[in-house]
Amino acid sequence: MRILLIATNRYNRWMSRQEVRPLPIGLAYVAAYIDPERHPLKILDLMFAEDYLAQTEATVREFQPELVGISLRNLDNGSYVNPQSALPITRDVIQRVRSCCDATIACGGPAFSTLPEECFKYLEPDLGLAGDAAETFAELADLLQSKGVSGGSGLSGHVLKDLSQLSGLIYREEGKIKTAPHRASSGLSRPPRLDDLDLDQYRQAGFGVGVITKLGWYSSTVAAPPEENAGAEPASQWRISHSVEQVIAEVKRLQRQHNLREFFFIDQAFNSPPDFAKELCRGLLEEHLDIKWNTNLRTDGVDQELVSLMVQSGCQMVLIGGPAMPAKSAQEEETDRQRQLSAAIGQIRELCDLCHSQGLAYSITQGFGEPGETEGTVSAKLAFLSHTASADRTAHVTMRVGNRLLPGSDLTKLALEEGIIPDEEQLLMPVFFVAPTVRDQLVGILENAAGENPSWNVM
Repeated sequence: MRILLIATNRYNRWMSRQEVRPLPIGLAYVAAYIDPERHPLKILDLMFAEDYLAQTEATVREFQPELVGISLRNLDNGSYVNPQSALPITRDVIQRVRSCCDATIACGGPAFSTLPEECFKYLEPDLGLAGDAAETFAELADLLQSKGVSGGSGLSGHVLKDLSQLSGLIYREEGKIKTAPHRASSGLSRPPRLDDLDLDQYRQAGFGVGVITKLGWYSSTVAAPPEENAGAEPASQWRISHSVEQVIAEVKRLQRQHNLREFFFIDQAFNSPPDFAKELCRGLLEEHLDIKWNTNLRTDGVDQELVSLMVQSGCQMVLIGGPAMPAKSAQEEETDRQRQLSAAIGQIRELCDLCHSQGLAYSITQGFGEPGETEGTVSAKLAFLSHTASADRTAHVTMRVGNRLLPGSDLTKLALEEGIIPDEEQLLMPVFFVAPTVRDQLVGILENAAGENPSWNVM
């Protein structure tokens, strides 16, 4: 069965003043699980396409796929100031594919998995896969081939009955959208297939090729997989946790096979646990790999030794989340919340000062307009940024306005209670919660601050 995998992400900005084009690492992992002897495979990455629909059509007509897998990386660009949905691009790609061939079309990816049924309804593929679906997509291809299905018209009756056993599958039956009971879960143990991606262009615009160190448990409107298939014990903080030896082996493989020297360690908290982080840095130094890398850093467990080891082993920049408003409870007074915010600011300020002292650049993403935000807390956050991202530091700031609302979240319930939105139906497109107390003046305040600081940006 001929398989075409398409990456539809075309957003090319990390911040409004700096271009970053993330490589579709998830799709590369999906490709790694497909047996090329059984299924001829082609990857189409639309990031650099001048005319993405024309390139889609040309590729489909030449390759004539029987199964098309489409990866949706982002629901939107995450910007309150200039919101842009990514869904119309993906829907246009699906429609163009359908105009050229009768292949079965399956959608997946991190954005699709955030709102799987809603995305399925809007995009109208033949099938959807929610979760990390690398192995599951390969199972889907094998099953379709064994059933002799090469087009969406063949998805009915006994075929759907068998397909419905795949974790994370979303499909239509008798006009109704149905979802398999468990979300797909991959161990991502095979190395990603990067052969069909334009690595030269990605080298010039990005944080580096992703290498997984640790991945946490996901949250979704789709139920998590049962314990025996989850890939980690329920009590574990991490769903996937690679050893130091595995990480170094993957870096060396990417160096050897693709001549790569810049990497992003995919990890929600590289420094957790700190012993692992230090051991990895020492391992990189002992191997004399001469690489550059970036990752995410949190406040817990960071000391001077760790930051020094990170710099020595090639770390160029860390991404840091700014202090957030503490969750409000009925028992808490406003002064208690102010005290908690001040404590959070102090912790992150210490982390930034430590990075600065060791010559490690950092980027802070600071949220504004959260529930409980006031003029006073906005001023406190801006004062924090003025210190930690002053002109004498190698620091970048993204000031994010509001929080993206998603169906079923506590924030969405609050938005409904306050009349910010009438219902949840519109939330597939970008809608943001911004605290009423600062909503009218917030963007202006932040744009003025960004105007005075060239490395600050407003989203």
